[in-house]
Amino acid sequence: MSPDMAWTTPPFSISFSLTLPFAAVAVKPAAMQVEPLTIYPNPSVHSVTIENKGIALLTVTALDGKVVEKLTVHGNVVLDVSAYPSGVYLYALENQQSKQIRRGKLVKN
Repeated sequence: MSPDMAWTTPPFSISFSLTLPFAAVAVKPAAMQVEPLTIYPNPSVHSVTIENKGIALLTVTALDGKVVEKLTVHGNVVLDVSAYPSGVYLYALENQQSKQIRRGKLVKN
């Protein structure tokens, strides 16, 4: 064997298969957009009206994290806040059919 032929190699090819994981991306259709929540009067002294469609879970929380009200509402609701101490409260209204959650703040004078 000659010295130039000692290091020559025949042509070769490599084949392989690659599988990549993918993540599903949720797209919110226009029909699923969260409707704005109407709550009035805000601020309030005695009661507030919350306009709601369907059945929803209403949770009112003080700024210290204490839940002061939690109830299931059907349609519009008038919430008596006269016993609440003056201050700012956070509310969440979760629609039981669509699972949409609308949040906001309520001011009690």
